[in-house]
Amino acid sequence: MKNSGLLFLLAGFITVFQSCKPATQLAVELKAHENDFFNTPVFMELDKSYFNSTENLCLQTDDGHIATQAEEISPTHVRLWWIAHIPAGETRSYTIIDRCTQADQVFLWQTTGKNSLQLLQNGNPLVGYVHPEFDNNERELTYKPYHHVFDPQKGIPITKGPGGLYSHHRGIYYGYNQIRVDGGEPVDIWHNRNGEHSEHVKTIREFTGPVFGGHSVEIEWRDTQARTFARETRTLKVFHEENQIIIDFHSVLDPVGADVVELDGDRQHAGVQFRAANEVSENTDATFFTRPPQVQHISPESEIEGEDMYDLPWNAMSYVLDGEQYNVAYFSHPSNPTGAEMSERRYGRFGEFFPYTITPGNPLEVTYRFMVTNGEAPSAETLQKQYENFAEKLNFEIKN
Repeated sequence: MKNSGLLFLLAGFITVFQSCKPATQLAVELKAHENDFFNTPVFMELDKSYFNSTENLCLQTDDGHIATQAEEISPTHVRLWWIAHIPAGETRSYTIIDRCTQADQVFLWQTTGKNSLQLLQNGNPLVGYVHPEFDNNERELTYKPYHHVFDPQKGIPITKGPGGLYSHHRGIYYGYNQIRVDGGEPVDIWHNRNGEHSEHVKTIREFTGPVFGGHSVEIEWRDTQARTFARETRTLKVFHEENQIIIDFHSVLDPVGADVVELDGDRQHAGVQFRAANEVSENTDATFFTRPPQVQHISPESEIEGEDMYDLPWNAMSYVLDGEQYNVAYFSHPSNPTGAEMSERRYGRFGEFFPYTITPGNPLEVTYRFMVTNGEAPSAETLQKQYENFAEKLNFEIKN
């Protein structure tokens, strides 16, 4: 692994003091160490026994209330989320209370077709989920589920669907072009030329509320005979503050009915990838990349090659669509496997790939963050700090 640390989305330190008030209140201190928390999703895990109810939690400050959202993670614990705004080196004090008036549920899913959904915030689309039922007679339109990203103000997707340059590239998508199940013939879940495909099976859970929206879905990976050889649980959490959409992507891929599933391919045709709208391929001169310190010597207008492409913590692509510049940062969590190869194409695709073998009891688990803005591209220094906030482990303690 790149880092053995568990996934936490907060680079800072939280101290929780049980107050002298009834057990329905906790005092919380949050300090931003080296980096600002600016529109930064943060969470802490809490025992439900501290509260009479976790349905109406919020944070109280000297300036009023801050919306929170409780995600149940076990029968006894919740993960409490909120959006932090704290300059580096400063501390904020909150009181968690469980008697708040619930904020309006501003993140909501809406059905837009037989096999499509959109996540809305105050009526504006942020993310779409397209999950067709596979039909070999309509193979081109139905062989993989994917997520669109929208400009919420214009209401248009800034990612690509079927057709155009490389039809199999679609929004935020995931696959491998060289898969061997128990040593058999290769299966290509990337191009899906011979009937192999990935297909949505069910929605496990939806997230709606005042802080984020999203869902967990079950997707089956199937071979040329429509036999399921792997089952994926894919979870998206989507946050939106001001001019910034954050999409947290988490996937667990387990083998089904197989002893060994070898996931292989190459950096251009495998992994978790982002593909911009097809119109970007018609204006490639406007596309450029912002990269971390170790590869800043490479021209932003070139595509990364050779030994420079390995194990980058993050990358960012900027492109022009409908007269506006969009910037997409791709953060790879330190817990992802090492040996990852970054791929870039100025027509609007980028992402990383690594080979991996899954066996019963040894799934492939990956975690990424996409940060989407429009207008001027964030600097490499800003992106590095935001990556650190995503990658660092959260430390907290509860004191009686």
